[in-house]
Amino acid sequence: MAGVGCEGLMNDTTETTVALVACSGILGGLIRGCVGGRADMTVVDMPVVDEATAGDPGDLAHRLRRLAPDVVVWQFDSDALLEQRPEFFGVTGGFPIIAIIDDGRGSALWRLLPQRTTLDAPSFDTLVDTIHAVTAPSEENRSCQ
Repeated sequence: MAGVGCEGLMNDTTETTVALVACSGILGGLIRGCVGGRADMTVVDMPVVDEATAGDPGDLAHRLRRLAPDVVVWQFDSDALLEQRPEFFGVTGGFPIIAIIDDGRGSALWRLLPQRTTLDAPSFDTLVDTIHAVTAPSEENRSCQ
């Protein structure tokens, strides 16, 4: 994730709501511990969904929109599913999704319309830096686009 060019960008003045989707197993526990251990972040666990069908994608998208997280961290085998699910993106009520893929060997940032930005392999520091970068006011994260 260091490749986003926004290392060290901090958002200390506000608390960031992070929704964790399908973060399970050892990797999910590490993600939860990393993000949940931060004083500036509130973690909300969403139920594990079947990646092949995304459970009921309309229901999950609706629940995420109601929750209105600042960012979603979603653990995947492959994030290709997001390309086919535009209901997770949109100008109204959309949120960035950080996909942790390939058993933690890669990650990607998805934004509105959908837009995918390849990131480096995640680490605790780069995951937190990316969460801060995508939730910073737009004038602060222009270089992340």
